[in-house]
Amino acid sequence: MYPQIIRICSRENYLYGLPKEVSVVGLKVNKPLFERLNIPLPSKEWNWDDFYNIALQFSRDINSDGINDIYLYKASSTNRIIFSLLQSWGKDFVDINKKQCYFNTEEFISMINYLKNLIDRNLILIGNAGTNITNDNIGMTESLVSFITESVYGEDFIYLNYPMNKAGYCYKAESAKLCINKKSSNKLLAAKFLGIYASREVSKNFFSDGFYKDKSIYVKPDDKVRGSKFIDSEQLDDVYEFILDNAKEWTFTTDMNKVVTDGINEFLSGKINARESAESIQKKIEMMLKE
Repeated sequence: MYPQIIRICSRENYLYGLPKEVSVVGLKVNKPLFERLNIPLPSKEWNWDDFYNIALQFSRDINSDGINDIYLYKASSTNRIIFSLLQSWGKDFVDINKKQCYFNTEEFISMINYLKNLIDRNLILIGNAGTNITNDNIGMTESLVSFITESVYGEDFIYLNYPMNKAGYCYKAESAKLCINKKSSNKLLAAKFLGIYASREVSKNFFSDGFYKDKSIYVKPDDKVRGSKFIDSEQLDDVYEFILDNAKEWTFTTDMNKVVTDGINEFLSGKINARESAESIQKKIEMMLKE
């Protein structure tokens, strides 16, 4: 098993659960488009300044109608790109353990000004409203990093991690775990089940989970039956491990998510300035942390 997944399932070097699902979120990169535009693919060590500069190179109005026809990045919504930045900017804006938050800071203000600049200069595409842009003209979109694909990996596309501004834990880690705790009603039966669940005999069938670095343990899917292919690529494995290496548990609650996105969207719409947005979010999250 990847040691990074064991870390995600541990606290203070104590394994408290077995992974049921680990979502590794990255970017699905349209490799042929990079080649067509003669733009080098970014490395996994890229940062948000690199993202901005590449977005400038991508933005092109092919038919001279005043609207960009090619974009580096497409987000499904404004909130989605907000979360992507929050999760990889290199700063924990909420510390649940200390019950502190850090929104009214120059770092946060710098982040939301960066986002506003991306949007105002039309350097990223958000949603599909009012456009006829096809996926062929989008450089990258958010995607779960998977070892199963219906396309030809390495030719049609590759996976890449989001940019990050600083070393350290930067990417959101979403995971579901199977655990035994004091409320478990039949601990012996549960322990027996977990032993079977973790066995090689069972694990070999869960090829899509990607828990194990040694891909030889998996029973590969039949392409004709499944309609998909199993990827065994050093580049994919490298990106997968890099994201896990820099993964952190997301500490925002659902209510916090709404407060932060609402506050940032007010700034993006021009209703308030960046400092007012930061101060408003700071005040509301502080109140939540005191509850």
